[in-house]
Amino acid sequence: DVCSSDLDKALDFAWHWPRVVARGGGEAFELGEVSLAMDLQNRFLGTGTTEMKVGTLSAGFGSLEGLSVRSEAREEGDRLMMSVRPAVAKLVAAGQTLEALALELNVKGLDTRSVETLTTTFSETCGLQAVTAAEGQRLREATQTLLTRGFSAGIGQLSGKSADGAIDGQWSVELTPARGGQIRLAEQLRSSGRLDLLGRLVPPEQRQLVLAMGAAVEQGNGLRASYEYADGLLKVNGRTLDAGPFQQGLAAADSELSRQLAAWQGGGVQPAQIGRAHV
Repeated sequence: DVCSSDLDKALDFAWHWPRVVARGGGEAFELGEVSLAMDLQNRFLGTGTTEMKVGTLSAGFGSLEGLSVRSEAREEGDRLMMSVRPAVAKLVAAGQTLEALALELNVKGLDTRSVETLTTTFSETCGLQAVTAAEGQRLREATQTLLTRGFSAGIGQLSGKSADGAIDGQWSVELTPARGGQIRLAEQLRSSGRLDLLGRLVPPEQRQLVLAMGAAVEQGNGLRASYEYADGLLKVNGRTLDAGPFQQGLAAADSELSRQLAAWQGGGVQPAQIGRAHV
């Protein structure tokens, strides 16, 4: 295994492949006009831009045209803002054709220095294979700061259309600042989401089943599934449900996180939970 922590933070390159073919396991993929461009000011923070484009893709399951994935990250004060935007102009699979597929993923308000500490320490320790007491202390402090200061993440856009209808949705999760500097996920967490299936995307028999199960409600000419969670209250499709099991899960996560932070304080690492990686 080889680790390096002395490389320059900046990274800038561009690749282009006119044609890529891969076969194996009974599957075959052919990609045309593949390009990858990266311009990072700080590779540990990911600040800068990265964009991958695929003109065409043909495989056993179907084909697609105009695939692009663009990611951006920037610093605002001492906070880190990131976004990832995948898009597909046309997808043909399972006898269906979908167009103008778009997704926007956002992460906002991450403590910049904590993110840099976590990523650099992960690299320097070859994926946390062995951690000194000093490194463990840095991991502990960075994780605590990251979670107590709070941040938000979500899907700002989820959209697409076909001859039968369209989809539209969004999702968000927020970790509010921790009171008293104590991580309590059950208190800090806020989340909501919505998915609209418009037109005839859902066949009549499946539509009735979904409605009968309470998984969605009628909305205009389609279906809507939604939920909200905040302050211990859970609502699904407008109905208030028992949030006890969900809160118990968050409390268990608090306990596991506290255990790991204590292990890091002593310079230890728990491979079973953290996992192993080779850099």
